[in-house]
Amino acid sequence: MTEPRIYIGTPLDGAYGPGWINLDGKDYEDVWNIINRWRDENDIHLEEFLVTDHEGFEPVSASRLGMEALVKIANAREEVEDDRGETAADGFLHYIGGVLGTTYFGEYMNGDDAHDLVRKFEEAWYGHYESVEEFGYQHFESFNEVSQTINNYFDFKAYGQGTLDGSYCSSEGDDGVYVYYIV
Repeated sequence: MTEPRIYIGTPLDGAYGPGWINLDGKDYEDVWNIINRWRDENDIHLEEFLVTDHEGFEPVSASRLGMEALVKIANAREEVEDDRGETAADGFLHYIGGVLGTTYFGEYMNGDDAHDLVRKFEEAWYGHYESVEEFGYQHFESFNEVSQTINNYFDFKAYGQGTLDGSYCSSEGDDGVYVYYIV
């Protein structure tokens, strides 16, 4: 996965500004320190800057969020990756972009820090599966023994889809399906 980074430009010319800033390990104040250093080095007196591009936030619609929200998401994603690995970190981005929804998330995160976002994600996280059928099989198997007869005749894909329409929700990714409890 691409490390989260943002391109900072000016309102007058989005291509003119400090450029790409890697958010790995940086907080909101660190980003502003980079912007202020660039302003001082280039004798720029503008007060406003904006995110004109981004990488490493997919499937989050990062263009709809401000710099502070993106920094929080990047920090929370890094915390999840450190604690649970890259698959869960990808699941976190799917949770923000696919389950909460970017518009809702923008309002939802006011006052929350990266730890709050991680805690909310961990309450909802169920797992990653290669397909809805694999999720259905593993979910069914957690409650019942799967004999060869059941395996031959039972539609695990339909069961998985039906389960996702009930107590769980999901977000499809390039490498499978990310599953969450509805909390």
